[in-house]
Amino acid sequence: MQPDGPRCRCGARGCLEQLAGQEAILRAAGAAGRALGLALSATVNLVDPGTVVLGGLYATLEPWLREPLLAELSERAITQRWSPARVLASRLGPNAAVRGATGAVVKRVLSDPSAVFAAAGHRVAPTHP
Repeated sequence: MQPDGPRCRCGARGCLEQLAGQEAILRAAGAAGRALGLALSATVNLVDPGTVVLGGLYATLEPWLREPLLAELSERAITQRWSPARVLASRLGPNAAVRGATGAVVKRVLSDPSAVFAAAGHRVAPTHP
């Protein structure tokens, strides 16, 4: 793929695995971490949160994003020197939004099942004691 590219485990240079394999993509996440840190520093300066939670894809990439992200926060967030914002990866990972939406639907159904069935076009027969 790239004759003068990085050395591969097979001994050759510039193999597809070294340029576009999973590890190559994760190494490139450092640039994404800097960009994310830049964006987060603006938010931290504006809102001053105690904790920033990385969710979705960012939670999965957190080990590769953390160092460059924290470097940008240290450089750009005003309060980072004396009151640093913690950066955590969501324990729900990339499924956080789906799980949250599912929880909202389940809560709605449990709070008023007849309204949910009526909204779906099902006739709900009244119950008599």
